[in-house]
Amino acid sequence: MEVGRGSLDRGSPAGGRALSSHQSPFVLEWSQRALVGYDARSNTTRTFSSAEEVAGATREAIVAVGRRSVFIRSVRVPDLGYDEIRQVLQLRLGDLFPVATQDLAIDFQLTDDLNAEGRLAIVAAMPTIELARLYADLRAASVRIIRVVPAAMASALIEGVDHQPSAVVQQTVDGLAIDIVAGGAIRQSRVTNLPQQIEAEICRTFGLTGLECGTIVSAGGLTLPFADLTVKESGLTALYQAQDKLSINLELPEEVAARRNRERSRKQRLALLLMAAAGVLGIYVFFDYNDSIAATRQVQTRHDRRMRALKTQQERLETALAATAAQEKELDRAYRPAQKFSDVYTILANRTNAGVWLTGVTLERGKAFSTRGVATSNEAIASYLKALSSEDRFRDVRLVFANNSTIEEVPVVNFSISGFPVGNLPLVETKKGAKR
Repeated sequence: MEVGRGSLDRGSPAGGRALSSHQSPFVLEWSQRALVGYDARSNTTRTFSSAEEVAGATREAIVAVGRRSVFIRSVRVPDLGYDEIRQVLQLRLGDLFPVATQDLAIDFQLTDDLNAEGRLAIVAAMPTIELARLYADLRAASVRIIRVVPAAMASALIEGVDHQPSAVVQQTVDGLAIDIVAGGAIRQSRVTNLPQQIEAEICRTFGLTGLECGTIVSAGGLTLPFADLTVKESGLTALYQAQDKLSINLELPEEVAARRNRERSRKQRLALLLMAAAGVLGIYVFFDYNDSIAATRQVQTRHDRRMRALKTQQERLETALAATAAQEKELDRAYRPAQKFSDVYTILANRTNAGVWLTGVTLERGKAFSTRGVATSNEAIASYLKALSSEDRFRDVRLVFANNSTIEEVPVVNFSISGFPVGNLPLVETKKGAKR
């Protein structure tokens, strides 16, 4: 039993199999009653009595299996990959066909009809015993089979049959064929030998698909007075003109198995070649990796040696930089003090008030200043002391002494005031416990 793949593109090969792109000019309808062939080169249709007679007309053909030898069903399948759909169909074959599934050769075609229930698939099945006889007869006559398709599927390819539900009626060797086409795909196919009841049979066939009676197309030169459309084109002619649009190909299970074995062997050979190539590549990569590791280690050793030298040089430079920074700090302290001595002298002089004269000022780096002077009264000294104490540039301003005295019989007060100029740092910091 074989379930082939279909395709959303009706022109793609069935089952993912690489079907021959060669288009034969000869289409042969095979049934148990007769063989009917259409030759596109002469645009003629004729009936053959045997496969040997067919061989006299052509050496290759597309075979359309008559409607009485093929089952066609439409079924919803999950919108999955082809292999998964095939597995689903294999589980449901017993519900689709009234024949033991192991005795069927099956293929399917996917349509564009997709809804919440899944994608619509057209499944074709043929008893393997009849398919084997078909292959045996034609091959014995040296007729090459391009592909095997259900003849009913050609109705969907007849010009004028659109996506509206239509019933294509035409005369075949098996009888009057009624093919229901909807959405561009065959939905149901029947053959009847009761031409006087053909209209009722058409509506009954519509009902089997769950569709209401739609357009009736009379094809292949058949004349029906109640037909909505009459076309001269037959199913065989349509199959020739659009043979590359069918994606179904019925094959014998043993041929499918042989093809799969060939494909499996090809894949195994390819896998072995890839494994061998991977082994060679692995050996090359191994040796190249070892060489790369050795080269990397050499580079790393040189890099580490260079980094150690640079780190030593960095430490020397950082030591020199620290020494330079200390020298810069000392120079800044010496040549850029927070307050110049001239500024201190100026403030001490400018803050004197009436009745106060300065006689001397002592000022050293890192020490408090000491100013001496003469005043006419203690109140004048107090006023001068207050002025210096309010000065932001000084701190710890205090009166050291104030002694009464006379100068040429004029009473005066000799005084001394000390204070510390803010920011008056020593030139050299003296460490605790060390000699200056």
